[in-house]
Amino acid sequence: MIGFAIFADEARISQDMTVATFGPGFALCIVAWLSAWVVAILNGIVVFAGRTTNTNSTI
Repeated sequence: MIGFAIFADEARISQDMTVATFGPGFALCIVAWLSAWVVAILNGIVVFAGRTTNTNSTI
């Protein structure tokens, strides 16, 4: 998302922007969005796994 914001600022998005100039930035936005979801899901798995371990641990 940060990459898309930088791209949008550099490209100065306007009415005459074509798919050829907008496509890479949009693809970067989608990749960032998907990777954020992957990280969130993996974090949820780690949290869930931590809750279901032995609670009688001495640590």
